Amino acid sequence: MDNEQLKILELKINDLISLRQLVTQTLVVLIGGVVGLFFLPDSKLKYVVIIIGLLYVFFIGKTLYRTINKINKYLYKRNEGNNANT
Repeated sequence: MDNEQLKILELKINDLISLRQLVTQTLVVLIGGVVGLFFLPDSKLKYVVIIIGLLYVFFIGKTLYRTINKINKYLYKRNEGNNANT
């Protein structure tokens, strides 16, 4: 790989790491909000909002999982390529 391709790869990995941090923070806030909803008085709206919150947590968790897999793919694919050349 030449220098330009390495720079592009480094930028992709840095962007994915930033995305992972953002998604992790969002997930923490969502989980905290859903748990906080359990302390509200009982009503049908409370349970609807809890279900919607759990769906968001699920989708954000899935996004986090995919982001981590992409980071690992770039990093370990790169390392395997270096090990094959040595």
